[in-house]
Amino acid sequence: MRALFTLDDHGDRTFQVSFLRAGPRTLEVRSDSPGGPVGGTILMVGTGPPDHLQLALDDQQKTLVVTVVDQHENCAKNHNGRVRVEAENESLSLEHTFDSSDRGRHAFSLTGVQLPTIIRVTDVADASLSAHVSLEGVP
Repeated sequence: MRALFTLDDHGDRTFQVSFLRAGPRTLEVRSDSPGGPVGGTILMVGTGPPDHLQLALDDQQKTLVVTVVDQHENCAKNHNGRVRVEAENESLSLEHTFDSSDRGRHAFSLTGVQLPTIIRVTDVADASLSAHVSLEGVP
């Protein structure tokens, strides 16, 4: 972002900066003038509140990884909600409460799930945090 200082600024100007990715980020300010001031700092950017769930299956459909993410797709590592994992054909029903050791991600075993089916994952306290995935039968 570029901005021009004016005489009315008296050498002081405030900018709104939004970082989309969590983790350490560098903010640098410099002048276009030769020999002008240069400055910077490293900021630790946290995640936003949980926005949705991402589901990932391994190649053999034996493990389902549930990741809680914010609106910018950052893993919500501090999430401590409880999720329910259920198979549409009733061959699976699990619950798990996320804690600090999960860091926003938890793997569930799908051993014993009857195929084909749809697996639904829903946050117990906030049904808007929900996702599903289809499991295909073995040919």
